[in-house]
Amino acid sequence: MSPLDSSPLPVCDLLRVSKDRFGRERSPEDQHELNQRTSERENWTIVETYRDVGSASRTARKPRKGFERLIADLKAGTFAGRILMTFENSRGSRQEREWLELIELAEARGVKFWIEVRGRLMDPSDPHDRRDLIHAAADAPYETGLSSVRIRRGTQSAFANGLPHAQIPYGFRRRYNERTGELIEQEHHPDEAPIVAELFERFAAGGSIYSVAQDFKTRGIVKRSGGPFSQSHLRSMLTLAAYAGRRRHDPEWRARSRPGDGVQYSPAAWEPIVNPDVFDQVQRILRDPQRKKWRPGAAKHWLSYIAKCGACGDGLRVKTGRKGELRYACGEPTGCVSIVSADLDVFTEKLLLHWLADPDCYCVLNQAGDAAGAELARVRADLLAAIDRRDELSGRVAREEPGFTLEFVAPIAAANQERIAKLRQQEKNLQPSVLDGVIEPGPDVAKRWAVLPLENRRLVARRLLVPEYIGELQVKKIGRGRRDVPVKDRVRLVRQEK
Repeated sequence: MSPLDSSPLPVCDLLRVSKDRFGRERSPEDQHELNQRTSERENWTIVETYRDVGSASRTARKPRKGFERLIADLKAGTFAGRILMTFENSRGSRQEREWLELIELAEARGVKFWIEVRGRLMDPSDPHDRRDLIHAAADAPYETGLSSVRIRRGTQSAFANGLPHAQIPYGFRRRYNERTGELIEQEHHPDEAPIVAELFERFAAGGSIYSVAQDFKTRGIVKRSGGPFSQSHLRSMLTLAAYAGRRRHDPEWRARSRPGDGVQYSPAAWEPIVNPDVFDQVQRILRDPQRKKWRPGAAKHWLSYIAKCGACGDGLRVKTGRKGELRYACGEPTGCVSIVSADLDVFTEKLLLHWLADPDCYCVLNQAGDAAGAELARVRADLLAAIDRRDELSGRVAREEPGFTLEFVAPIAAANQERIAKLRQQEKNLQPSVLDGVIEPGPDVAKRWAVLPLENRRLVARRLLVPEYIGELQVKKIGRGRRDVPVKDRVRLVRQEK
């Protein structure tokens, strides 16, 4: 270009979210406006813009289409500018390899860099400028690495002290210091916390997630976004340890979609919304492999798909008989068995109530006998000691006591956490959990049964009418025309051999 040539010099700008030297975030629009002012002052004109939204660090997962298009244009010789404008060096890339490739391509095409925060033009063919640009290639990932270390340490410290992290869960709210902006505490939300408590109580008592979701929708209970609670949202809430006053930390959360063996828990600094025992009970129900996540239809009869056909083993469902009566029958086309539903309901109800009222029967539900009960007490004592040890280590690290650095404590804490996990598993195995508080056995169980909802009666039947306890309820096949056979002679209880 001749010194007398006054036509604007064509330039391109590369935009991505950034922060200025005062720590204020600069959006792509802010950066573009700054570049336009500089272009007007220098007699340049912006002919192409390369825009990115995602991270430029080596841990980024989303593609950077703007940067990829820039590299492609430089390689193909279709880059339209003589200068590439960027807010700061790291807007190009925080990866040394990408940044060095950009420098090489720019030099080969005769393209210079304008770095806004430096307020100067840099020529990659000039040895001094090239050295500064290459140093910047190392500085950007260095700063990213330092930030990552600070964040990890802050997260570990927050975990050790049970402080909240990330988004505020439904049911909680946070109070901050108005002057400093520092967190004061996480506390129960007066309107949302009772909803969370109700969700756990109903599910622990045998209610389905679907029924709770439908009830919440009918009552106008909605999420913070204003929409109704979905079943998947409610299930996710049922697994949130924060509601039990536990702080969860998963160092490898990026590598998996579900919690794994590396997940750690510490006592939270906030009050639980849900009793920890109820929370643990809910987790056992959710993890139960025998728990059905679907139903063939809305159950209106409490033995549907629980009573079995003694001939084919199919679950019985209710059908209408030739005289209009309701009957339990299997699904085979030929109809192996059929029995009046009211008769089987009455027989089974009497069977369950007799069993639940007799201590000699329901004592088997307490899988931890005297010896196991003593073992359970020992395990719980060891568990409390291990948790105290964990809290002691966390406290010493938080107080920065001499010698108690994160590096020193980490292996000790990991071993102790592994011991806590094993003790919790032992505790789970020793605890009785068959009825999970749905109904309490005893001589007066009939009173509690009378007010038990249908879905809870089904839950009791599903858990007790199994070979390990009362026995699987099977209806035997009888010959044609034999309609007068008593129910007790039609039913067979198949028990597990001991």
